[in-house]
Amino acid sequence: VKNAQRELIKNLDELPFPAWDLFPIEQYIKIPCFRNLPNTRSINMSTSRGCPFNCTFCYNVFGAYTNRTRSNDNIIAEIKFLQDKYGIEAIMFSDNLFVANKQHVIEFCDKLLKQDIKLIWGTSGRVNTVDLEILKKMKEAGCIGLLYGFESGSQKMLDSMKKMVKVEQMKKAIKITRESGIEIWPSFMVGIPGETEETIKENVEFIKEMDLFVPGLFIANPFPGSQLFDYAMKNNLIKDVEKFMEESVECFDLHINCSGMPDKELVYWRDWANREISSNYRKRHPVEAFKMDLQTLTLTVKNF
Repeated sequence: VKNAQRELIKNLDELPFPAWDLFPIEQYIKIPCFRNLPNTRSINMSTSRGCPFNCTFCYNVFGAYTNRTRSNDNIIAEIKFLQDKYGIEAIMFSDNLFVANKQHVIEFCDKLLKQDIKLIWGTSGRVNTVDLEILKKMKEAGCIGLLYGFESGSQKMLDSMKKMVKVEQMKKAIKITRESGIEIWPSFMVGIPGETEETIKENVEFIKEMDLFVPGLFIANPFPGSQLFDYAMKNNLIKDVEKFMEESVECFDLHINCSGMPDKELVYWRDWANREISSNYRKRHPVEAFKMDLQTLTLTVKNF
């Protein structure tokens, strides 16, 4: 039984802050939100719901083409609460798209600066919603990193996933983000319908050209609610929905192949791409690669 969709909550400020006291909060704080700040007391926080875009792989839990944001005063109040009660030093704003409205973000940064709130933070950006002005303001207000869902360096695949960006826009965003002093956290994937050996190689060449650190390429997973899920169902790629829901927990492994390539071929070229990307980065940045390996080992031992 599926009831009619409820009307979206228009004013998110009406919602109370999360009941942080009901969580084993120290367990969360011990897990670093930022790779290069392992000993910083950090936590995730949400300031908005939805995204004004409609990529085919996104499940759009709050609806496509919608973006509702808490007021900056409300956001600042929760930040102060987390700092006062739990000694939080860093926050990862885990919104679908934090940098959706330029004026809202600039106002947020100005309020942090005016109230002298010392906060390390990072969040999600999009190559066609940032410019140098907003990036410099974010950096001044404590932003250290932006998660960009580039997804592919192939224009053919960007168009296939309805990303609504051009490769040249991605290159410009990388340039100005580096110029602002903000670190780039890139995300890339393979396996969207129409993927080929050639488009995967285009992806790899883009990553090499832009000299990006990419831990690994995801394989597109047709999450329920996404256009990709509808495509998979229409083409009978998902034989057992319940089994798929139980087993399809992340995107590094192949669960459902929507690409049109044979399974073995898709996995082969994805693995080849990962080796190429890693080898290229390690050759260019041997010291940085060693530091990251050391951090990974340290965290593994600590968590064990």
